[in-house]
Amino acid sequence: MSTPNQSLIIVKEPQGMPKYGEDLKLVDSSINLESADLQGGILLKTITMSLDPTLRNSMRIGQKSYARHYEAGKPIWGFGVSEVLRSEHPKWKKGDLLHSRETIMAQYSVLTGAQVDASTDEFFAKVDRVPELNITNYVSAAGMPGMTAWMSLKAIIGDFKKDSTIFVTSAAGAVGSLVCQLAKEAGSKVIASAGSDDKVRFLQEDCHVDRAFNYKTADVNAELAAFGGEKGIDYFFDNVGGPQLEAYLNHAAVYGVVIVCGVISAYNATADSPAPAIKNFPTSVLVKQLTVRGFIVSSFLKEQRETFFKSMPGLLRDGKIKFREDVREGMDALGPGMVDLLKGDHNGKMVVL
Repeated sequence: MSTPNQSLIIVKEPQGMPKYGEDLKLVDSSINLESADLQGGILLKTITMSLDPTLRNSMRIGQKSYARHYEAGKPIWGFGVSEVLRSEHPKWKKGDLLHSRETIMAQYSVLTGAQVDASTDEFFAKVDRVPELNITNYVSAAGMPGMTAWMSLKAIIGDFKKDSTIFVTSAAGAVGSLVCQLAKEAGSKVIASAGSDDKVRFLQEDCHVDRAFNYKTADVNAELAAFGGEKGIDYFFDNVGGPQLEAYLNHAAVYGVVIVCGVISAYNATADSPAPAIKNFPTSVLVKQLTVRGFIVSSFLKEQRETFFKSMPGLLRDGKIKFREDVREGMDALGPGMVDLLKGDHNGKMVVL
């Protein structure tokens, strides 16, 4: 008996902001859950998906990128949690919940035995679910955004300096809000920017940052100058790039550390609408002797994911870390949700259930 199996495919590489219905489409197909050929592999049911700005990089079909490209006409993927419905492979059994960075955006999918064998430890991990957490938490604060925040601070900063300060952009977002709280837990003072007054209130009231401002209405340079004083700001966790990066460079402390986690301001750049240039980058890095480090979470999964899963879910369960999720429901929410995410039209970590 056939079961409907919708999937979100990429039709072609988007030019600028992706368009749902043109660049991304939901397509219908079917699958026989009892007799689908697994070729020694597993049959998965997608439980929840994470929508993240970094997926935009995989849509650059004809360009070089750190991210593996999607293939035109085929389903896209991202971080998600799936349940094993059938298994012909000894590694996983029926009922296992699997966290993967390449969960197919389809209701059901098959991984052959060869594909399972080829998957590395950082590709799949079994979810040992904490009963008090929702399954969506494993693609938000206990998933990729949490891993990004936790692993980047551990790997690049390590122990925060005494009386240190940090500036976080896109701070009310999935990664930024966790960075703010983890930095506070480590004893650092935090200044954070966001794109609406509601997000600023969230940062003040829930994340308890020391200072928060709306970068669309505030003078970013004035905010950073007042917060950093003569010394400047020790750390910068950047999710955005553009003018806010330029502003930090003006107010960075000597020997400051810049973590480049995202470049939201450039994700939809085109030849006609290029990403904003950073005028003072080389000079500031040289004169202030800054350390600038890019961070891609997949490079750290193998060595740090086990430790992360032993730490972060407990912090969430105990209420020590606050987070917000923007939960959309159903396959037909995936495409519009991706567009909303890239436009900033969301309130919390975007997940689809």
